[in-house]
Amino acid sequence: MRKSIYHFFIGILLNSGCVEMSQAQDTVAYSSTDSIKKSIDALNDQAYSLYYTNVEVAKDDVKVAFELSQKINYDRGLANAYNVTGTIAWSQSDYTESLKNYFKALELFKKLKDKTGVLVTYNNIAELYKKIGEGDKGLQYLFMAQELNIEEYGEKRALISVNIGEVFEAKSDYDSATFYFMEGLNNSSITEREKAYAYNGLANVANATREYESAIYFNERALAIRKEINEIRSISNSYNKLGNIHTRLEHYDLAEQYYDSALTYSHISGARDLRMEIYDNRSKLFKGKNDFEKALEDYTAYALLKDSIFSEQKSRQIASIQNSHQTELLKQENENALLELKQRNAIITIIVILLLAVVAIAYIMYKQRLAQKNVINLLKEKNDQIQLQSEELHAQSEKMKYLNQNLENLNGTLEEKIRERTSLLKEQNKVLAEYAYINAHELRAPVATVLGLVNLLKNCELREDEEKIVNFLHDATTHLDDVIKDIKEKLERRDYDLFDHDL
Repeated sequence: MRKSIYHFFIGILLNSGCVEMSQAQDTVAYSSTDSIKKSIDALNDQAYSLYYTNVEVAKDDVKVAFELSQKINYDRGLANAYNVTGTIAWSQSDYTESLKNYFKALELFKKLKDKTGVLVTYNNIAELYKKIGEGDKGLQYLFMAQELNIEEYGEKRALISVNIGEVFEAKSDYDSATFYFMEGLNNSSITEREKAYAYNGLANVANATREYESAIYFNERALAIRKEINEIRSISNSYNKLGNIHTRLEHYDLAEQYYDSALTYSHISGARDLRMEIYDNRSKLFKGKNDFEKALEDYTAYALLKDSIFSEQKSRQIASIQNSHQTELLKQENENALLELKQRNAIITIIVILLLAVVAIAYIMYKQRLAQKNVINLLKEKNDQIQLQSEELHAQSEKMKYLNQNLENLNGTLEEKIRERTSLLKEQNKVLAEYAYINAHELRAPVATVLGLVNLLKNCELREDEEKIVNFLHDATTHLDDVIKDIKEKLERRDYDLFDHDL
């Protein structure tokens, strides 16, 4: 009847969520999808809370949540459904199915980057490994879960501390176990359910160390809490532990009562692993009472349950699931390493390109500086040539002064001599003027070249000291050009005067 109601509920939600008509109806559809997600989350939470008390109802709830999540592609709901399904299978001692579902949940939570989901699943996987006697593997997952909890919430989680304590208890490291149980109890955020687990762990340690009064006290504390929150499986476990203690104390009648209560609750919860343990313990009880017939009957029931829970085939299946998960993890790690390598190669390539660009820029600057140096050397050579020509012009000017002085001296001599010399002087003056004119004209060509080079240098990128030298050189060359121009004009005027005098 319950399944029919839930399937009807699925139909209503999906039909309301898939209507696609106008834009207004799209808004309604979106709202309906959001409502479905909330319903899925509520179903998963309810299934998890019920697996202790009513496992069949829990199975129905998580099945509906699973189907709805698939219909609307709700990965978070699907991951939670896998987790709850794994926990239900664990409570029913179906460890192969439990581990398979936990790994599926872990894969989805990692894909969603849901650290809380990953943390819970780590804890669940650890509990399973602890249950099948692989405590070291369970401890690895518990430490990963605690580290993730500190990273995410800045503190340790009480349940994880208690679970770590249970692993150390199974390894007979009672000091470490007690430390972690107390760490859980001292956690301010511990829940009543988690307190019951911590008290149960302390009871186990006390029982193992033969402190039976303490063991009874802690078990009764755990049992009281579990009855208050109605955790059927855990109630069965507490009754079983109390039966063990009283068996050791040879309180056989009281122990048998506890075992009977434990069996009743184990049947209600469907916990085959607990029933197996209770039958084994009760077999020892009857052996202690010399009731060998009942002892054999309970031991036979224990052996049958053990074979069904821990068969060789199931062990192989668990190993196969574990190897498959490890392979997937290695594949993912390899992909991450390959991606990191590609990123590093890309960074190295960029660095090499930048280095090549720097080398190219340095080479261009070197070539430019070399060209500037060549221009400066060429300019210096031209300047030396100008200086040499300037000295030659000065020498010629001095010579002309000397001739003029001689002419003035001869001026005071006889007129006849003047006439004779005048003709010669005119001829010499013409030659000299022509020579000076030609020299002045030729002198301007290299000066103009130097001026051009100086102007080119002014347009180049120069240091401050180089720029001052070039400006000074420009001024000096311009001045020299003006001097040569002035000399040329004077010679042209003199030649004109001589020509006019002859006329």
